[in-house]
Amino acid sequence: QGQHERALPFLQEALVVEATKDSVSVLELMELIDAIVAAVQKSPGVAQHGQNHRALKALQKNIKSRQLDDSREYGVLSHKMSLLYLHECRQDSNAFRRAWRLAKTSVRLLRKHSESKDSSDQWQRMAEIHLEMLASVRDRYTSGVEKSQANTA
Repeated sequence: QGQHERALPFLQEALVVEATKDSVSVLELMELIDAIVAAVQKSPGVAQHGQNHRALKALQKNIKSRQLDDSREYGVLSHKMSLLYLHECRQDSNAFRRAWRLAKTSVRLLRKHSESKDSSDQWQRMAEIHLEMLASVRDRYTSGVEKSQANTA
């Protein structure tokens, strides 16, 4: 557990660097976010408030500006970013809304690309289950106004 806690700041710094690179690689980012999610899961006592949001926001903006946000790979990356935000819900009141939005994006993209030759039904099903789970607890994390916004996000 201690090794994961010590690695987390370095992984988060790598995310900041990778999120703003000119030659952003969705596949490399998936691996990095996987490592961050694993470190967070193995270090439950570490406060994550606000440490990932700026980098994830910059990452999404960077990917969108390069028109890489309509691929199956971005669908998988959206699922992984949603998981990361989910871990931040107790420290950040906006984290659930962000996790919800990314989960919806993930399902939409994975469904859109499900008939392509490199599709993986496993990722699509995992993303759908994740979205269903978020829907089942949404009332705990959103007020009435936030819930209507979450439905349209």
